[in-house]
Amino acid sequence: MAAAGQTRTIKKLQKALQFEGELILITTTQFFSLEKGTTVTRYHVKKQIQSDDRYKSSQVELFSSCSQIQITLFLRDYYYEVKGYEVPHDNPIWEQAKAKYFEEH
Repeated sequence: MAAAGQTRTIKKLQKALQFEGELILITTTQFFSLEKGTTVTRYHVKKQIQSDDRYKSSQVELFSSCSQIQITLFLRDYYYEVKGYEVPHDNPIWEQAKAKYFEEH
């Protein structure tokens, strides 16, 4: 049930960002983890950028993670930035994960 709730929240944040003019796409890829012995889903948050030609667009990856919670927190922070609100720093584990991701990319 928790996964369904996270998916709903991700879709709501995606819709809110689209309302603000940000075309956000969530894509997934899967791979088999030998360590876990199962398939793992990786989520990719991408921004669609329209070119001057109305039929052409490109996608830029903003963030990716195997954690729906991290995707939700990223979208929340991105929404706050788009709206001009102060981004909350209420989750130290998320702050560490976010810093590590952007340090690597």
